[in-house]
Amino acid sequence: MTAGAGLKVAINDVSADGKAGHWEFTAVFDGKDKPVTGTLDFDTAAATRIDANTVKIVFKERGNVSVTTTAVVSKDGKTITTTDTSTNAQGQVVTILSVYEKQ
Repeated sequence: MTAGAGLKVAINDVSADGKAGHWEFTAVFDGKDKPVTGTLDFDTAAATRIDANTVKIVFKERGNVSVTTTAVVSKDGKTITTTDTSTNAQGQVVTILSVYEKQ
């Protein structure tokens, strides 16, 4: 949903222990930190448009980068591929690749 000069992003998820969650933020694509509500994992998100089909979002907790997400929408608009990169407690880089198809 559009929100002024940006896009309101709302996420519903389920944690590993089965708890439902909801968090949201507004992506303005200016590279500046905007507040994230509803999650303890990060408190800001900074979105940047890379090209017509690609955005990068840097999520932070107390100023430290938690997750960097790159999302690419296919040219036909039917698929979005996200790559999430973070560092685990052991200091290892973790990358999660997800592909979503429009039904």
